[in-house]
Amino acid sequence: MIRVSLLGVAVVLSGVALLPGCAQNPLRSDLPRTPYGRYQALRGGEPPQTELDTFGNPRPALRDRLRPMDRP
Repeated sequence: MIRVSLLGVAVVLSGVALLPGCAQNPLRSDLPRTPYGRYQALRGGEPPQTELDTFGNPRPALRDRLRPMDRP
């Protein structure tokens, strides 16, 4: 009897623990990702967040985003 109730509690707790994985992303993609994102956006220097690869699929534009701000 105790094993059945413990098993039930374990199943319920594991279900509750997995529920947040189904939620939407809490961060919107149109918000600045860094403290300097708004500064760069206001001055027209914000690099694109995505770029197209050779097959036309969008991927993160890491080189543009990680380039130092003083280099073109």
